[in-house]
Amino acid sequence: MNILIINHYAGSDKMGMVFRTYYFAKEWVKMGHQVAIVAADFSHLRQVNPEVTEDLQSECIDGINYYWIIAGEYHGNGVNRALSMLRFSGKLLKYKNEIIKRTSPDIVIATSMYQFDSYPARKIADKAHAKYIHEVRDMWPITLMELSNMSSRHPFVMAVQTFENYAYKHADAVVSLLKNAKSYMMQHGLKPEKFYYVPNGVLKEEWEAQNIEALEPGKSQQIMEFKSRFHNIVGFFGSVNITYGLEEL
Repeated sequence: MNILIINHYAGSDKMGMVFRTYYFAKEWVKMGHQVAIVAADFSHLRQVNPEVTEDLQSECIDGINYYWIIAGEYHGNGVNRALSMLRFSGKLLKYKNEIIKRTSPDIVIATSMYQFDSYPARKIADKAHAKYIHEVRDMWPITLMELSNMSSRHPFVMAVQTFENYAYKHADAVVSLLKNAKSYMMQHGLKPEKFYYVPNGVLKEEWEAQNIEALEPGKSQQIMEFKSRFHNIVGFFGSVNITYGLEEL
């Protein structure tokens, strides 16, 4: 199949996060599928961003065809980041015919936090006679309301809610990393038979290839000390913030 993934923040093992899209694409390439990723030129999550001089500039990474869209650099969670989201989503519509021409998708997968790409993804899928899968990694806008105390009547929240509802009603399938999101999504228009729970996985060979000696000497020594004192060690790899409920851990 020809698989088209739309992910504003998509990265790679060389660039840094977001990794999920890259690893799924890499496995599909191994299975013989053709995979294309449309992503923005700048992401605050990547360690290294590509040098992009024109929209839909292409690059092949591990057999995956990346197409970069200039959405603009931003810092923090202010107006510039919101404008970057709108530019990216708007250009998906602007270039939908060219994207279809280059990728000939059988499946279009939109995966984002802010949901604005749900509408252009559906339009691309319709024009290409392809299936549209919407993937939910973060629960926007409810996360913004629960953790940032944003009002349900805030213009940005209302906009995200509109596109979230659109995605649940118009996608051929909805994939969630959150097992218990189904009931919430059904309240916003999702038919239960369209829900699929697909959590993140682990590539065992990558973990087995890691060498503790490659860490900074002080950190390696501390880990070895813990291993000598305790039978089981639980490590948390992620941001230390309110989102993860670390007080429960």
